Formats: sequence, C-alpha cells, structure tokens
Amino acid sequence: MLLWMLACTSEPPAVVVPDEEADADADPDVPEPEPEPDPEPQFCRNVPNDAEGACWHSFGGLYADGACSESYQCCDGAFGALGSCGECACTEPTGHEGCVPAEAGTEVCFAPYTHTVEPLPTALRDAMAGTTYEEGCPVGLDALALITTAHWGFDGEPKTGQLVVKADLASVYVDVLQHAWQVQFPIERIEPASAYGGSDDASMAVNNTSAFNCRPVTGGTSWSQHSYGHAIDVNPRQNPYVSASGNTVLPPEGAPYVTRDPSVPGLIVDPGPVVGAFRRHGWGWGGSWNSLKDYQHFSENGL
Repeated sequence: MLLWMLACTSEPPAVVVPDEEADADADPDVPEPEPEPDPEPQFCRNVPNDAEGACWHSFGGLYADGACSESYQCCDGAFGALGSCGECACTEPTGHEGCVPAEAGTEVCFAPYTHTVEPLPTALRDAMAGTTYEEGCPVGLDALALITTAHWGFDGEPKTGQLVVKADLASVYVDVLQHAWQVQFPIERIEPASAYGGSDDASMAVNNTSAFNCRPVTGGTSWSQHSYGHAIDVNPRQNPYVSASGNTVLPPEGAPYVTRDPSVPGLIVDPGPVVGAFRRHGWGWGGSWNSLKDYQHFSENGL
C-alpha cells in the first residue's frame, strides 16, 4: 500500500514546450554566415637593419653583418674568411637566398611571385611579323614562349609585364624574375620589343626591359644574342651601353648612370641580386666586359 501511494505522488516527467516566439524570430531566408576566408598567401623575408653592413653574395643572396655562407662571412659590408668577425650570426651555405637573423632585420611581407609561360598567342605572332621576326631569323616562332610575370615598378607597386624568350630557357628567366621580385628589385616596364616596332632605340628610350628581338648586334651585322631568345636587357636607362671610348651611351638618357652608384634603384651591380641570379645559371653580364660595357645585357653565352 505504501509503494502504491509513493508511485501516485511522484512528480510527472517534465514536458519541453517549443518556444514559439523564438521560432517566429528565425528567418529561414537568411543564409548561414560565410566562413572567414583563408588569409592571402604571403612571401616574407628579413631586411637587414644595417644596410651598409650587409653583403650581396656573388650568387645573389643578401647576408646581414656577421652572417655566413659555406665559405665566407659578411663582416661590415664585405665578405671575408669564416670567423673574421666572430661566430656566424646565421648560415645559408649556397649564396642563393642569403641570411638575415630575426634580431638583425625587419620582416617584410608581400604577395608571392606569380607568372605564366605559354606558346606565343596568335595576336603576338602577328605583331612580331615584320618587326621583331622575319623569315631567316635563327629561331622560329614555335621555339619561343611568352612569359607573363609580376615585377616591382619604380613606384614600389606591383606590376605585370610580358617577355618573349626561347622556350627551353624560360625556367632561367623565371628564376631570375622571381629572385628580383623577392628582393624587391624594381624594373620599370617589361614589354615585347614588337610593342616598339622592333626598334631597340625606341624600347630603350622608355626604359623597357625585353628579351627576344631578331636584329643585328649593336654596331655590327651578325645576329645579336637577342635573335636567339638567349639574352635580355634590363632597365636600359639605369644600365646603359657604353662604348669602349666612352663617347657613345645608349640610350642617351643613360648618361647620368655611366658612373655606377649601387644606391640608385634599378641599377645593376656585381655583386648584386640580378647578376648573382643569372650567374648561378652560368649566364654572363655585359657589365663585366673588358672594353665596352653593356650594363643592361645578360646572355646565356656571355656575348
């Protein structure tokens, strides 16, 4: 009898009643919030705080004061033997990337390098016909490729340029352009020489960087290395052609840069990032020639 009474006096289970007011507030037409997008990829590098104490490796890498490659140590702006200025602050053996420890530099981040390589489009082939290409040129159009590349302008802003090159050497050009991007070396413009009717003078006058152009060598009649897609001219104004006598400077606007000043943006020096990046592929630089100087010029065979 007691058990029956206890059972009868137990509380009934709670009943959950839907909150009709809350349901009324829900709007079925409102979509769920979008997830936060992934952050844009970034390329980051350390820039030495002491620029004068840093060193460019002959293969294009930048080392902070006290940093070491495999065989050398940067000490107060010049490479010397390992141990010349104490223990290595950091080490990058190849000379390609350089080494700047966190405590000796400031991190700079920006968008990663981008590029494409493709066969010459029909419109470009048409533009090249009779300007930068004609029958009898050393290479055919099918052996060439178009690189569309990111580069930094002289205003410090990212730009996009296009370069016609020998297809089987496209990876060399891309590697150098990537290195120039990563160290923020500025290039004023990069356009096919056909945009200037094949005129080297017109292209140089606007400080255009270009590669393939089927034409004779400057001051001669034999094919230029540009005719093979094996050469490039970079920032001609800051890096002019200077005859052995010094009387001819091309473009003429390059005259103020005959005296080389490494602090000038876009000016090429050795050691430096552009010469070093080409050197590690075995390419030569016209700025190292013994008689005349062609500071803008790089080629696979050094000519």
